[in-house]
Amino acid sequence: MRIGIIVALKREAKGYFEELSFEKILDEPFEVFKAQKDNKLIFLAVSGLGKSYSAACTQFLIDRFNIDLIVNTGSCGGVCPRFSTGDIVLPAAVIEYDFKSLKLGTPNLQANRKFLYLSEKYGIKMGILGSADSNVDTKDKKELLHRQGISVADWEGASILKTALKNRIDALILKVVTDTSSENFVSEFLQNVKIMNHNLAQKALEIITNYHP
Repeated sequence: MRIGIIVALKREAKGYFEELSFEKILDEPFEVFKAQKDNKLIFLAVSGLGKSYSAACTQFLIDRFNIDLIVNTGSCGGVCPRFSTGDIVLPAAVIEYDFKSLKLGTPNLQANRKFLYLSEKYGIKMGILGSADSNVDTKDKKELLHRQGISVADWEGASILKTALKNRIDALILKVVTDTSSENFVSEFLQNVKIMNHNLAQKALEIITNYHP
């Protein structure tokens, strides 16, 4: 089985590198690393920030390596007060809140229901992920998203899930809350990104090891 893991930033991949022996196999168009875990061949790609890069990276992995499962892990900001720094979040749905068309409205993408059992089995919180090419960096923006039912926010989740769905490939989105502040989210993120993404990588690898289509 071939697993494609996508992270936006290389610092979000360090936990994987500490858990498995990865070798770099590509520099362009994306950095891609390969490792073996049991009967799973894992391709880890660093997409870069934003929806366009992450969508392109997802399609690249699918086309180049014949991926069976896409996994997106990385940092997110807490929007709902019941989510705290360090919480690992399994989105039940992903809202692309900066996209709106007259015909389609704002995309609300349902996560694959086959993965929802992971919340109880692995002690992971479920919530609604909001994705946009911008930070939730003001109190007003956070309150607006909270009123829309969004629990946590990132940049890449929606585009990765959309691309996987287009290709009819399972996609698992897992995020870890690295910041909850509106004003000091950058310093919170920098303080928490390494250890919290390491914990997330450990959890993701545990799930991948036990994954069967």
